[in-house]
Amino acid sequence: MRLRIVLAMFVMLSPSLAFAQSAATLAGVVLADSTERPIVSAEVMISGLTISARSDSLGGFVLKGIPAGRHQVVVRAIGFAEFRTLLTFRAGERQEADLLLTPTVQTLTKVDVTAAKST
Repeated sequence: MRLRIVLAMFVMLSPSLAFAQSAATLAGVVLADSTERPIVSAEVMISGLTISARSDSLGGFVLKGIPAGRHQVVVRAIGFAEFRTLLTFRAGERQEADLLLTPTVQTLTKVDVTAAKST
């Protein structure tokens, strides 16, 4: 009886194993474009899918399970302009990329401060 249960579970898992083997992977490093220093905790994601990762202390990241096709890769980090690019992924392929972000300056709106005279 156990053998039948194991075989049934294997058959049920087979489509997901096939998907895992046919999915693509994107790995790389997120860097500041001017200094090429690693950017820690940048969000790297595939737009429209629930696939994302955060860069580590060396700027490294890995996105797994990307379906074959053309997808928009989006990279965001505080203090940097958002970066978007279209990449084509093939089944089972591993792509590597250095993603360079441009620093941005945040401008705050003007604030007028007034105080009443104390007596």
